[in-house]
Amino acid sequence: MSHPRQAGSPSSKLNFTGYSADAALFAFQSPLSKGALLADEADLGKTIEAQRNEKRRSLFEAQDAIDRQRENLITLIEGKLLLEVRLEPLFHLAWRMN
Repeated sequence: MSHPRQAGSPSSKLNFTGYSADAALFAFQSPLSKGALLADEADLGKTIEAQRNEKRRSLFEAQDAIDRQRENLITLIEGKLLLEVRLEPLFHLAWRMN
């Protein structure tokens, strides 16, 4: 039966970087912590990458919606400006009949 390596064992080799180091520090600094189980780098990386991609997609979709709203507003305003220009009198004639 094999046992997982522990951080304190001489045969263990831990290489914490970025998000894994932050997660490990958070877990071990908790006053309620009696240890921690960390996902391997590939699984944790895939999860974070998927979340990042989802947020990125969401931002692009939001930007597309904003761009569509802007174009619709510009079209609406231009239409109203053209309508107002067409309704504006160019000159006024005053005349009387005797």
